[in-house]
Amino acid sequence: MEYRMMTADGQVVWLRDIVRIVERQGDRVIMAGLMLDITEQKQAEEALLKAKQEAEEMARLKSAFLTNMSHEIRTPLAGILGFAEIIADEAGGEVREYAEIIGQSGKRLKETLNSVLDLARLESGSMQLAPEYFDVVQQIQQLLPIFERQTRDQKLYLRLEPATPQLFARLDKGAFSRILTNLISNGIKFTQKGGVTIRMGKGTGHIWIEVVDTGIGISDTFRDRLFDEFQQESVGLTRSYEGTGLGLSIAKRLVERMQGTIEVESQKDIGTTFTVRLPSADRVEEMKD
Repeated sequence: MEYRMMTADGQVVWLRDIVRIVERQGDRVIMAGLMLDITEQKQAEEALLKAKQEAEEMARLKSAFLTNMSHEIRTPLAGILGFAEIIADEAGGEVREYAEIIGQSGKRLKETLNSVLDLARLESGSMQLAPEYFDVVQQIQQLLPIFERQTRDQKLYLRLEPATPQLFARLDKGAFSRILTNLISNGIKFTQKGGVTIRMGKGTGHIWIEVVDTGIGISDTFRDRLFDEFQQESVGLTRSYEGTGLGLSIAKRLVERMQGTIEVESQKDIGTTFTVRLPSADRVEEMKD
């Protein structure tokens, strides 16, 4: 057993007794054992518990702060984006160009805000998934128009090559769309020539989706840090590509929350392939958090 005891000089120590019965002589019991001083162990355990509680409280406060701040940022940002779009539609010349720049900057800020909030919700465990049956092919088809202007401006192709006309899964539709949006956006951003191809099919107990780009590729030295938060291969003020470095980290966390896996294969200056495997509808009966 473990218990506390006060020493002669007034210090409180923790002790652990380990005892076994050696002999019984009627009502008399002879025991032998050890008494260990476990004060340092108990102090370490208490410090660890306190640190855990403080970390959980900090995570809770951070999540609450970001949630509250999101409202304060989103409200004026919605007004900025709305009026920038109106001015761009009605004005001409330099005014229209300025309005479009305001709109593009506002959208970038909105994407950054969404990424930070998603990461905070995933870290705090407050993001709840709601699985439902849906056609994966149809869902991706609905996402592609989002990238139409970007691919047109960069003169890239964006192709969908499903192995079957329909492919059903039971997943959280919002999380699935976020994963594919991040992967496609990432592929387009780092591709200067060629484009991005999305392939998908069904394996044993799972569906698979490949996002293949013909971009700059990923070096072997950076691949181990690819899914870490705020990590980009090009860093500093002289980096070549914009972004927070959160997209792939969020995609990986969402994939794992839905009991899936994500893998990457890449060759420098040739391209990158991300492969996502998620449970198919015939295997998943209940999604676990």
